[in-house]
Amino acid sequence: MEEDDGEPFDAKMKRLTGELKGLFGESARLEAAIRKNLKAIGYEV
Repeated sequence: MEEDDGEPFDAKMKRLTGELKGLFGESARLEAAIRKNLKAIGYEV
């Protein structure tokens, strides 16, 4: 059984999915930078 943290489920899911969206954006930015750097030294992924 999980503890109730007092945050309503809908509000918690909106907050968490918003955070996840930001993390996905950061992941895409970092992937693009890594691909660019690898290509610059002669490797493509």
